[in-house]
Amino acid sequence: MKFILLFKKGFMKHKGSFLGIFILFFVISLSLVTTLHISINSSQYVSMEMERLGYGDMTLWMQQNNELDRITQDLKDIENVEDVKIQPLIYAGYAIHNSHSDNEGQIIPYHQKDYDYRFLDKQFQYISHQVQINDGEIYVSPALLSSYQFQIGDQIELSLKRASQPKKMIIKGYFEDPFMGSSMIDMKSFLVNDHEFNELTKEIQETSDFNKMATSGAMIHIFQKSDHQLSFNDLSQEVNQKVTLGTVTEFVYSQEAIYGFMMILQNMLSGFLGAFVMVLLIVALIVLNYNISHALQLEREDMGILKTVGFTSRDLRLSQMMQYGVSVIGGMIAGLLISIVLTKYLSLAMVTSTGLLIPSHIPLGLCLISFFIIFLIIITFIILKTRQIAHIAPIQTIQTSQPQLSPLQMKITPIEKKRFIWHLSKRQLMAGERRYIGTFMIAILLAFFLSLVGKINTWIGPYGEGLMDAFSVANHDLGVQPMTNTNMDEIEELISSYARIEGTYELAMQNVLVNGVDYTANIITNPSRFHIIRGQTSKNDNEIVMTEYVASDLGVDIGDYVHIIHEQRNADYKIVGIYQCANEMGANIGMNVQGYERIGQTDSYIWCRHYILSEHSMNETIMQQLQQSYPLDIAVHTNSWSGLDGIVSTMNLLMVGMYGVVGIFILIVIILTGSKMLSFEQRNMAILKSIGLTSHQLRLFFTLRFTMVVMAGSITGTILSMIFADGIISSLVAMFGIGEFYSSLSFMNTILPIFMITLLFSVFAYLSSYKVKKVALTQLIKGD
Repeated sequence: MKFILLFKKGFMKHKGSFLGIFILFFVISLSLVTTLHISINSSQYVSMEMERLGYGDMTLWMQQNNELDRITQDLKDIENVEDVKIQPLIYAGYAIHNSHSDNEGQIIPYHQKDYDYRFLDKQFQYISHQVQINDGEIYVSPALLSSYQFQIGDQIELSLKRASQPKKMIIKGYFEDPFMGSSMIDMKSFLVNDHEFNELTKEIQETSDFNKMATSGAMIHIFQKSDHQLSFNDLSQEVNQKVTLGTVTEFVYSQEAIYGFMMILQNMLSGFLGAFVMVLLIVALIVLNYNISHALQLEREDMGILKTVGFTSRDLRLSQMMQYGVSVIGGMIAGLLISIVLTKYLSLAMVTSTGLLIPSHIPLGLCLISFFIIFLIIITFIILKTRQIAHIAPIQTIQTSQPQLSPLQMKITPIEKKRFIWHLSKRQLMAGERRYIGTFMIAILLAFFLSLVGKINTWIGPYGEGLMDAFSVANHDLGVQPMTNTNMDEIEELISSYARIEGTYELAMQNVLVNGVDYTANIITNPSRFHIIRGQTSKNDNEIVMTEYVASDLGVDIGDYVHIIHEQRNADYKIVGIYQCANEMGANIGMNVQGYERIGQTDSYIWCRHYILSEHSMNETIMQQLQQSYPLDIAVHTNSWSGLDGIVSTMNLLMVGMYGVVGIFILIVIILTGSKMLSFEQRNMAILKSIGLTSHQLRLFFTLRFTMVVMAGSITGTILSMIFADGIISSLVAMFGIGEFYSSLSFMNTILPIFMITLLFSVFAYLSSYKVKKVALTQLIKGD
């Protein structure tokens, strides 16, 4: 009974502090559950849907031709192949509201028995009944909404042939596509019924090659035997050794690669949020350390008295653990309960980015395990911090309750009349240096993390140009690929009417086998434009460059030779450099034109002319004008992809959200630490009032100390970010195929974190110092 009374008395005496700790761990819990929801639920759902719908261990995207049946049979004859499934499709360009896609879409016939896609209504809820697709109707990925502003019932135009108007179809609804549904993937799938698909196929077959703008094809899903699982590289080598694919392969992806594409945004978000949770947890530990130290210092005499009436050190330590433990557990449980509602809205909000309705249930088991680990860390920390209770001697404590001065306090210099407030703040800061160390560390952590996120935001750029430069073979603003014998001088004249052309080069992208593994070869007319990060660019016809991903995948490096096959021709090439290109998740190589001519033909319409313009803001306008002026003669694209707007807006939202959470944490830190600092300084405040200082001056004096400490911490954190952040970010973006990350200084990653953290601490410190008004001169006749 006496222990319960002790617990209740202590809890009520410091209820403000425990409420603050409750809020801290509420925010940590909410952030942690959100992170686990995005990461675990997305990962499990994408994997489950890919498995359910039958994505193979390896899938070939093929053009339809007379050899498709032969290729399929040859694949089935491979010893390690268990099964091969064919999913027919049509490659076709499309436009919505006169906005043409930069990339082709793939039209797929809906066969519920073989591929039971899930359908969504206008509110992104699952349609429970069986969907019947009628003639003239088409279902699209909801991720298209991130690029095209349309509604269900609007029309989509499919480009099939030059000699006729586009095929118009009604957008009937949405479906989940776990193969290509994410906004991070340019090619999108469309579902039509069998009859419509056959009619489209017939129309394509009856069109001459010159007038044809769409082609038939198929996805060939290859499944390995369960007892003979090979790596993707080994499987790819075996397939290419035993099956003659010729030139009908569009591209090849493993299950892991498509899974990676589908998870780009989720991995990015969960990575940042997970790191943020760690920062918040460290901040919470610093706050706990200050609160426990303060409580033990102030209640040393009370604890001595309690020991004289029969309470043991174990009772007092257990009481402390229970008081803090209840606050921590309460905050985590509250965060868990709120997250149950929050994750439902989060899943809905992410549909237009992920293309999937991620299950909104929280991964309860993993959440509870994470909470248990955090709780163990907190309890262990409290146990270690409360060890000094055992050394409190009852009688000695009562007799020597006055705190001793530290050596630094004894060496404090006198206050100078000139700049009185400044010197007074510095003197008080030196006297209570141990109480401000925690605040200094918190400012370092918060500034470091916000600067890190600011570096990524700066790198991405306001329009995503930084991210696209990392994904692109070489920098450019606009790409124009002739589909017929087009007058490029006229096109360049039109471009120049909007923006000055500052540079140009041509690029072709072809599939090749490098040591038996499928990769994309980027052939460029000006190899000096490759983003070289090690070695040199390819200058001779027997030299190539490759990404860090390919080099690691093949186990090769600069100076090694590789064997490349394309169009029944082959040659050996020397690796002379490592370059940066995250396209295809980094699965690509680069070569010059002369190098490609050793294995391929350059006299076809494979070249896309890339332009660097003086006015980047005109890219979209120029693209739309070219598409309207030359709808059948050229394919036009900007240095962007369909999901870029989603990434930019998500990063901006993440930045705002993190500053909001940081603001809440700073407020709680000030409430928990500021009030205790004021209680320590009540006698000093009374003395200062007695010599004529006003409450307003004392509040400014109190705020100035926080400003000095926090500004020093923020500057330190930002400097540490300049030194270490690039390496940390490089390891994070490596999963997206980006070899190296280099940031530049900007307002967002240098000045803004320092300014915002200092401003928030200063404002909240001033507001929390309102108690100074209540300090009376009677404090001078009271003991400390």
